[in-house]
Amino acid sequence: MKKIISLIGIVSLSLLMSLGLLANQTSASSTSSSESTEETSQLAASRYVEYDRVYTGKIIPPNTYYYSDSYGYKGTLTLQFYLYFAENNKTSVRYAGTVYCSGVCVTSDTISE
Repeated sequence: MKKIISLIGIVSLSLLMSLGLLANQTSASSTSSSESTEETSQLAASRYVEYDRVYTGKIIPPNTYYYSDSYGYKGTLTLQFYLYFAENNKTSVRYAGTVYCSGVCVTSDTISE
């Protein structure tokens, strides 16, 4: 009886792990820096973007930034951090988040920046 319960537990655990790996393979993920993006998945429904922006002066940047690119991805990114550089009077900002395809979007095979 214990062997049967152990076997069922092992099979269930294996099934859960394989489903987790399958779901992980279908998620879209990419990073970007200085307004460039790289798509790392064949799925074009969504992707993760990091967007760097530089403002002139010592400012407190907005908490969100609306992102839109020429590949058809759009969405609201959230402020990750900002740094002020007194020597050149610039504020460097990073926004990040998931953006979504609106219509027909480009996949990783055709994005090359």
